[in-house]
Amino acid sequence: MTFLWIGLGLLVLLMIVYFFQVRWEVKDDVLEVKHLFSRVTIPLNEIIKVEESEYFAGPGDATVIGIPGRINDRIVLTTKSEKYLLALNGYGKFVRDLERANSDIQFNV
Repeated sequence: MTFLWIGLGLLVLLMIVYFFQVRWEVKDDVLEVKHLFSRVTIPLNEIIKVEESEYFAGPGDATVIGIPGRINDRIVLTTKSEKYLLALNGYGKFVRDLERANSDIQFNV
């Protein structure tokens, strides 16, 4: 019976780790960012600048995607109409994916 509870606990832990991560995908001409049960789609031609956040919880006018207190890699993605703070693991891969998809974006990371 104890093994069943340990196995169930590990399964729940793995589910939490997977769902709490910010995931992204560059498809066609859009960046799709997923976190928990939400999905944000940003056209690549709308993205102006990508930079590291010097703020713990991001600039005040940014939409926060992820849990910034849990992760040290925080990226501010500025579009023509909005700012997003992405708290994600592996921001290097994120930046490389965006560089490959659109070279007009200004990167300050």
